[in-house]
Amino acid sequence: MKCTSALLLLLMILLLRLYTGSAELTLHAPQNVYAGEPTNITCTAGVRDFKHNSAPRIVISVGNGCTELQNKQHKPEEFNGHYQVQLAITCRNGTHSIDCYSNGRDRIDRTNLKVVKKPKIITEPRNITIEAGLPVTLTCFVEGDPNHYWVGWMSRNSIIQQGQQHSISQSPSFKLTNGTMHYLTVHSIKVSGKYECKVYSMAEIIQDQISHQIFVPNEHSAESSSTSSIIWNTLSSFFST
Repeated sequence: MKCTSALLLLLMILLLRLYTGSAELTLHAPQNVYAGEPTNITCTAGVRDFKHNSAPRIVISVGNGCTELQNKQHKPEEFNGHYQVQLAITCRNGTHSIDCYSNGRDRIDRTNLKVVKKPKIITEPRNITIEAGLPVTLTCFVEGDPNHYWVGWMSRNSIIQQGQQHSISQSPSFKLTNGTMHYLTVHSIKVSGKYECKVYSMAEIIQDQISHQIFVPNEHSAESSSTSSIIWNTLSSFFST
């Protein structure tokens, strides 16, 4: 008897929700969020409302560590058969709870938003004069969590890679209290130019960059000497055979 009563009560609750309208809400937040930067939070609802055929009021609520950049009480907009609202916020470092409410009463969904410090290069640009053929080590000191960015080195708008143009090695990054030092060693500088350190987010968006200017005073004579050496070695090999 008790079991039957419980089943009837559950059925009545379900019918009541179908009659008055219910919403299954889902929060969507980006995975990589930097402190102080605007971030859009979206709450999407699949709505079943047989009485009024109207969208419920949807509210996005943020914790004390975040600031709303607009009023959170929005009329939901229909999108692909669902209703959704967006809220633009900024947050400080840390993990923050974001809630989504239906009709301003019951919490339907919650997500934890992890916010990290935006990477910033604090190395000063350098002007380096060096003889052709000598090695040089460039540094790039980045403030921020290295798990949420990556460093790329570029020269003449191309990524510096091991090959005919460059003989390079990258030492393991060295983590300090307030940041991480990244190294690039070019073993044989041949020409003058800019060598750039660029810091990318995990979404491959440039967050910061600096340029080291390298000046090789005798680069043309070094290139001529290298070319002459190649020609001489080729001729020597030809006549020796």
